[in-house]
Amino acid sequence: MSLAERAIEEFGTRDVHEMARRAGVRIVFERWPLVSVGECETGLIRVNQTALERASEDAGWFSREGLERLIIAHELGHLLAAKWVEGEDHSEALVHDFVRELLDLPFAPTECERLWKR
Repeated sequence: MSLAERAIEEFGTRDVHEMARRAGVRIVFERWPLVSVGECETGLIRVNQTALERASEDAGWFSREGLERLIIAHELGHLLAAKWVEGEDHSEALVHDFVRELLDLPFAPTECERLWKR
């Protein structure tokens, strides 16, 4: 069972805000220099508002709401991998697979990086 499948089964939702709530993870929005778009530590996800401000006005995955879901899913993936995945495989590749499957993305999550690296 993949990490995303386990999370969906465990929390009964694909909604990242609800999943975080059910996992006991608080989400906060802060502003810092654009060196990262999100951070996490046990029980907490920080979303960088500076990254969200770079979002497109278009609807879809590149809107503010779409990018917010991607960032939260990514950080949640790190937290769940640390909790559920034995060994040291808490890699970015594992987390990207989690995000893509959880959100049913039609593209690799790394495609969003172009927005905040411009």
